[in-house]
Amino acid sequence: MTNARYWCVGFLGVLVGCGSDASNKHSPTPALDPVRFDATVYGPGEGAGFLRILPEGDPLVEWSPHEVIVVRDAPLDLSVVAALLSAGPQSGASHLSLRLKEKNVPNASVPDIYRSKELMAMNGRLVYVKVDDTSIEIRPTTMAEAEALWAKKRPVVGPLLLDLQRRDWASFVDLRHKDAPAFGVKTANLGELYQVVPVVNRVSGFGIPAAVYEDFIRQGGLQPEVDAVIADKRLVSDPAWKKQRLKMFRKRIEATPAPDGLLAMLVDRATAVFGSEVMTQRIRFRSSTNAEDLEAFSGAGLYESHAGCLADDLDGDAQGPSRCVDAEQKKYFEAELAKWTERRAREPLLTWIDPIIADLQSELNDEKSALSAIRKVWASLWNDRAYDERDYYAVDHARVKMAMAVLISEKAEQLQAVAFTNIHFRQAPPFYALVSQVGEIGVVRPIDPSAKSEARLFYRGANNEVTQDIFLSPASESPQDASLWSPERLGELGRVLFSVQDYFEVNVYPGRPLALDIELKITHDNRLLIKQARPYLSELPPF
Repeated sequence: MTNARYWCVGFLGVLVGCGSDASNKHSPTPALDPVRFDATVYGPGEGAGFLRILPEGDPLVEWSPHEVIVVRDAPLDLSVVAALLSAGPQSGASHLSLRLKEKNVPNASVPDIYRSKELMAMNGRLVYVKVDDTSIEIRPTTMAEAEALWAKKRPVVGPLLLDLQRRDWASFVDLRHKDAPAFGVKTANLGELYQVVPVVNRVSGFGIPAAVYEDFIRQGGLQPEVDAVIADKRLVSDPAWKKQRLKMFRKRIEATPAPDGLLAMLVDRATAVFGSEVMTQRIRFRSSTNAEDLEAFSGAGLYESHAGCLADDLDGDAQGPSRCVDAEQKKYFEAELAKWTERRAREPLLTWIDPIIADLQSELNDEKSALSAIRKVWASLWNDRAYDERDYYAVDHARVKMAMAVLISEKAEQLQAVAFTNIHFRQAPPFYALVSQVGEIGVVRPIDPSAKSEARLFYRGANNEVTQDIFLSPASESPQDASLWSPERLGELGRVLFSVQDYFEVNVYPGRPLALDIELKITHDNRLLIKQARPYLSELPPF
């Protein structure tokens, strides 16, 4: 235990510290010397791009792969950039952080970055950025050096597997990894989890195959628009045009009527899987494409999931509030709305709170059509971040199709977490890492970009027990900085994680060293549920 803890102290010092004008292509003046900062590093690496320093407090609305972004609070929605430097802290296990780390995009937090006059003098210029374990260097560079680095870093995923012949809405228990070309890896791997995860820790549900999305596109007359978007070269060179063009296309998808018979099929399948009470229970439609959770490309957080209420589709009107919001949920939403509204008034620079308030108002007042939720998930195939990421990896947009995992939408979750299994770091023994946050904030897309998640790591004992549990840092939302995990609950989680690791290593991803990125939650009624398992692609620890 002592040796592991001393190793952890060094480990923490590295990982968590223990507690533009893009038309400016001129070579920078040599008078601008390198600028160096101490930093909290979420992803080391090197990059080159035009330095874009947003005014402090302004949100990041648009970006390009050739920009070095400086922003006060890290955005929730971001795809490919040359580097990301925030003044505020980030979550090392968020989808944002993991996507950047996967591509070795420099990503770090520097609290005093806006106070550097030397850095401000470089704004709009082409710069080189290097982020190591604890610090950052930024210096002027040339276009030749930048282009050489861009070419070296650009990866290629290769052709995507796709099956549009499957039309059955298969239950998770009947799915396997081999079904991913039809249902996406996210949904197919839920079927693999059924083979090893105890019943009490499973999520129940079914998959909607990608063929249903393809039918919607073709029957709705949207295929010519898909082709036009794919052929539009301006989307690559003009971030403002890309943002406008893709937004218009998503709105077009959301406004296109659902295929005939889709609602009846959904009602029948949901009732068979979840029971008749599902009509007034919110069900969640989780995106699951054939271009995510791959062995060479995670695509984490590119697409969206949405919840809907079948009773709202069948009530004959489009008026809210939703028939799936009961008295308990209404009280919860009202309390959350009051809390965030008060914070927004108290801290007027926190513009990222505005979407939270809007979402809570919508939860209280609007109808939540299940068909509308499905169309929003389909539309998210054309998110800015998804387009950028696919372009970066040279993925064929025409072969990307949207399937879904359908499950019950839990209310007022106690905790959300991401576990990383079998992590090898330098010469240390493999360990398991766990990043957790109270349910309302979240980990993979935290609604509060300044919130810090709880971080801990532990080892696997000889008898499959959790050993050498090391509490690294508390969650910012935890009362008195207390751990979010009891020893008993952590022991239960460890047993599940060890079993999943062994099963996936042999049956799903054999023949190579494997680490997994596993999403999980503790529900309002105190159940531990495993939500998702995908390969963890980074060679670095998640903190």
